[in-house]
Amino acid sequence: MFPPVTFNQPLVARIVPLVFLALLVLWLLVKRYQRGLLTRFGRVETLRRFSQIGAGRWGMVWLVAAVALTLLAAAEPTIKRGTNLTGRTLNAVVVLDISRSMLAEDTPEGASRSNLARAALARLFNAYPQGYFGLVTVARSSQSYALTNDHSALQIFLAYNGDPYRARDEGSDLPGALLAAGELIEKSEIPVDLMILVSDGGGPEINRMLYQRPLTDLAGMGVRVVSAGVGGLEPVPIPVRDRAGNLQGYHSRGGTLAMTYRNDSVLRIVAEESGGIYLLIEEAGDLVAAVQANNLATQPIRQGGEVSLAYIPLLAALLCLFLFLFCGAKKGRFAKRAVLLSNRRFDQG
Repeated sequence: MFPPVTFNQPLVARIVPLVFLALLVLWLLVKRYQRGLLTRFGRVETLRRFSQIGAGRWGMVWLVAAVALTLLAAAEPTIKRGTNLTGRTLNAVVVLDISRSMLAEDTPEGASRSNLARAALARLFNAYPQGYFGLVTVARSSQSYALTNDHSALQIFLAYNGDPYRARDEGSDLPGALLAAGELIEKSEIPVDLMILVSDGGGPEINRMLYQRPLTDLAGMGVRVVSAGVGGLEPVPIPVRDRAGNLQGYHSRGGTLAMTYRNDSVLRIVAEESGGIYLLIEEAGDLVAAVQANNLATQPIRQGGEVSLAYIPLLAALLCLFLFLFCGAKKGRFAKRAVLLSNRRFDQG
């Protein structure tokens, strides 16, 4: 049985019959208008014999068909063939903490938590070029970005949300971010079985009840969470730097110097309750190493399953265009014969 034909641009495919009918109706209206003009000068049938303009009825049908077939080729018709499994990749939704505490500079190499987190995610995207990733950024509220395999767009999102000079909220609504990530996975047509949370754990307070619903939803979808912590366990201040990197001071809260540290309890609870894993990111490659060590790249990579059929409507469009030109040339010869015959009769008369 011949495999079903699908279109990579289904909207274009849907408008092809409408365009075909619209052009035919337009041609009929134009011909009707022309007929009205010709009746002012004599018999329409006689005058048309002397006209070399146009290609007649069939010629116009071939021209309209050529346009419609060209649009059909633009819709990119394809058929699915047997596919080969060529490997495994990672599809995941990343929850990235962008709260003010992520500006603290207590990573092993002295970089900010935010810079180390973004570097680790950039390594992850590069390690799985065929993977699909969604992104949820979280501070006091969450912002979601749908799953995509356009990793250059993901890098832009990371650079924008990681800009240390953007205004940042205090605190991280991690339960709300987990809910948003779960909704992103549920609505996605891309299969996802992993969520990656990169955070310093938020504040010292923790309410397990707030995490119960999002973790239950994730478990119901078969999604595990990788909790990746950044930062140290010792309280540190949050620096304020200008665009040249010069230290200008430290953030304060209520007139008191704001201090922050990594809250492992939150991160471990999220990992354990979802059947996932917890790790500490100390170097940019640690996240990729953890994914590979735990065999978390489970989504199949299939290739060779799509054959383009765009050449068929293109060849048919060329044939229709040839027939249109042939009809036009044929009508031109008839018009010349009519003129010659008319001249002979005039001379004989």
